[in-house]
Amino acid sequence: MRKELWKENENGDEFYVVTVAYSSETYTGDLTMDATESIHLAFFHPNELPTPLVKSHEKILKEFLAWG
Repeated sequence: MRKELWKENENGDEFYVVTVAYSSETYTGDLTMDATESIHLAFFHPNELPTPLVKSHEKILKEFLAWG
């Protein structure tokens, strides 16, 4: 694992940051959120992303969108 992905919280918990991004041209159905892990769930157009973004998420999105 890469060192820059390892984090330690103020309470001493240690973990690696793992972020997964998905892309889709179409979607059917309803988004379902697990309220124990998230406070909001939505789709965003790449030109209308919320701010501020978590730095690791911003990096992944920029890399993905650069692929065109």
